[in-house]
Amino acid sequence: MGNKPRLFCDFDNTLVQTTSAFCSVYSQIYKNHPDYKTPNYKAVNKWDFGDELPLLKGVKEVEEIFGMKELFNNLELINHNTYDILKELSNKYEIILISIGSFSNIKHKTIWVDNNLPFITEAMFLVNKNCKMDKSLLNAIGEGNIFIDDVESNLNSVTTVERKICFGDIKSWNENWQGERTFNWTDIANKLL
Repeated sequence: MGNKPRLFCDFDNTLVQTTSAFCSVYSQIYKNHPDYKTPNYKAVNKWDFGDELPLLKGVKEVEEIFGMKELFNNLELINHNTYDILKELSNKYEIILISIGSFSNIKHKTIWVDNNLPFITEAMFLVNKNCKMDKSLLNAIGEGNIFIDDVESNLNSVTTVERKICFGDIKSWNENWQGERTFNWTDIANKLL
C-alpha cells in the first residue's frame, strides 16, 4: 500500500447520495405535517436544506438528522457503478476517505463504510466539535496526492495535493469552481484509471 499514490475522497455527496437519504429521513419525520410536500433531493441547493425542506427547524435539526441511524439506513452509493469503480481504483490507489461530522455522524459513517465498502480500510473522519470546517488537514500529508470533493471551499483549503477534482452537480457550494470537474464515477474512472 505504501507505494501506491493516495486518493483522498470525500464521503457525502461524492461517494454516497447523502442529500437523497436526508430527504428520505425528512419525509419520515414530516410526512403527516399539514404543510408537508415531497422534497426533490436534486433541487436542494443550500447546505442547510432550507430551500427544499421548509419544515426543518434550523441548523440544530439538520445536524441531528445527519447523526441519525435512519439516514444511514437510507444511504446509497451516488452512482450505480461507484462500487465497481472504487474497487478498481483501489488496485491502483490507496483510497482514503475524508469527512467531517458530529460524533454520531462519524460513528455511523464508519459502520456504513465497513459494511458496504470493505476494501476501503483507511479514513480521516473528524468530529466537528470546534474544528475547522474544511479539509486543510490534508496539507500535512504531503504532496503528490489526488483529492476529490463536492465542496469548493474544501478543495480550496488544500494546497499540497497534486490534483483536485470537484465532483457532482453544480450547486451553490461549488458553482464557482474553476478547476477540474467530474459529474459521476464514470468520469472519475476515465480520468484516473
